[in-house]
Amino acid sequence: MKINDLVKGVYVSADFDAGTKRSLYAWAKLNAIPSVIASDKFHCTVLYSRKDVPNVTEIVQHVAPATIKIKPLNFNKFDEDKVLVLELESSALSSLHKSLIANGGTHDYESYTPHVTLSYKLPAEYDISELMIPEFEFRVDRLVIEPLDLEWPEARK
Repeated sequence: MKINDLVKGVYVSADFDAGTKRSLYAWAKLNAIPSVIASDKFHCTVLYSRKDVPNVTEIVQHVAPATIKIKPLNFNKFDEDKVLVLELESSALSSLHKSLIANGGTHDYESYTPHVTLSYKLPAEYDISELMIPEFEFRVDRLVIEPLDLEWPEARK
């Protein structure tokens, strides 16, 4: 038995609808984003918790995906400038994150910033200052609850 077999956790994400995914992928290609991820992978993480949240389903069910408003804000680089993200503003996703934390969830970072990852293989010298914020509407199709995959960061490399 591996140690990961003993560790529990939960992952919650907001899955964008097909139109948003298509628009975001087309925008990324038009803007020559290097190594843009596949459109079906676009999502916004709400919680990556190394502990289970016993009532996660009940908490998430109180948020109707159609009511989630999202505004794209700015671009940022993470993970030694290899990961390009579009930071988002969403009071509904931020509130959901806070509620999940208040009910036992954990968070590995100092703060929560909703975002969608565009590329995991960005050249370090890539200049994000010229990128224009997408002007299309971001719509959430569903909220997804999954067991935490502790192998995930390694799997994307």
